[in-house]
Amino acid sequence: MSSANSSSSRDDQLAAVLASPIPRVLPREVRRAILSQAAPLSFGIFGALFGGFGLVFVWIFFPRNIAQEWRLNSEETARAAGFIHGAADTWMTVNKEKVSIYLFEFRNEAGAMLRGQCFTTGRRWQTGDIVDIIYLRENPAIARPDGARLSSTNMGSMIVVLFPLGGAGLALWVAISRRRTVNAFVNGRVIEAFVTDIEHTQTIVNDYSVYKITFEQPGLAHEPIILRHWKPKVVAFLQTRRETQQPVFLLADPRNPTVFFLPETL
Repeated sequence: MSSANSSSSRDDQLAAVLASPIPRVLPREVRRAILSQAAPLSFGIFGALFGGFGLVFVWIFFPRNIAQEWRLNSEETARAAGFIHGAADTWMTVNKEKVSIYLFEFRNEAGAMLRGQCFTTGRRWQTGDIVDIIYLRENPAIARPDGARLSSTNMGSMIVVLFPLGGAGLALWVAISRRRTVNAFVNGRVIEAFVTDIEHTQTIVNDYSVYKITFEQPGLAHEPIILRHWKPKVVAFLQTRRETQQPVFLLADPRNPTVFFLPETL
């Protein structure tokens, strides 16, 4: 009984909200019901956590010196003989092989002694080995032995940036969806229309068929409004309104007049 009274009270509040002038003030119960129709907050929390964990992976695996690698591959370079004066294995593995770090030094064309570090997957050189150094002619400090790389991970590890981007994208989508839904109820235009057609489509969402619903505004038969819905509750409500020829209230998104909400299905 209390549940029915609560639903009736919310419906009365919603009717009062829709009848009020713009911008409308949303009671807490109505706002909660509205947000239940938007993207779930749990999705946003998951996106934030996923993005946060993704940042950890970026910090560990992203090839930090990739910009210098690109410069070595695209700008004018020179070569010089150098030697390895330190070699060790790191904690990182790639394809089940240890990543090795090397300290090297060489003299450029001007005779200046330069030092640097590089990496390979699997041990390639030992301390004291002579190596062929490739360096940037205009900036000899950017250098590496031929066959080595400047970051502990290779270019394929750049894929880790997709994790925080995906998480941030999901969280942003949830925030926009919830803000847009509330804004529609606060500033949206209320339209009265009749359901003229409900067409079953081949699209499936969450194991439910998607229906194409056509609405017609009184006096505007040449400007139909078409929405698609899959939730059984919404489809059943619209089928009942079509059978009884009762009007349906649509709420137009103020930022996108082609997007409509069904406030009576909250």
